[in-house]
Amino acid sequence: MGRQIALLRAVNVGKRQVPMAKLRELMAAAGFQEVATHLQSGNVLLADGGLSAAENGRRLEKLLLDEFGFVVECVMRTTEQLDAVIAANPLPDRVADAKRYVVTFFDHAPEAGLVAALKPEDFAPDEFAFIGDELYSWSPNGVHTSKFTQQFLTRKLKVQVATGRNWDTVLKLRELAGD
Repeated sequence: MGRQIALLRAVNVGKRQVPMAKLRELMAAAGFQEVATHLQSGNVLLADGGLSAAENGRRLEKLLLDEFGFVVECVMRTTEQLDAVIAANPLPDRVADAKRYVVTFFDHAPEAGLVAALKPEDFAPDEFAFIGDELYSWSPNGVHTSKFTQQFLTRKLKVQVATGRNWDTVLKLRELAGD
């Protein structure tokens, strides 16, 4: 059985509380297998259970809505997809500053024309690159100063879901997913 990673958007922020221990219990009771979480920010690892990442994502979103009463979007990736994200790293010199280096995962690849409209000079001193369904960005003044907010990205790129993880978290999720 393959492993999948669910990246939940905007949980444990304000009133959108999803305790990870409770989430693990709910998922196990709902038939998800080999469930583990990392940190409190909505990083879930699970066995695919013979289902596609998209199918498991829909099941998880419904479970969260039914249990907590609010919509929690999730971006799903397989371990193979996460391997590709790590291998494609376009800013390798920035990984030493991993807390300021973020991969933003989208529910689907933004249209090329919308991506091309984002000019590097408009975001300086931040650096960024798009590869596939991901945006890699480095913010030397800290991620909280970055213009690449979820709201900005979903509006400008016309994607439904965008959720970011720093480089350390991306690597840790891959490590926890195992072989």
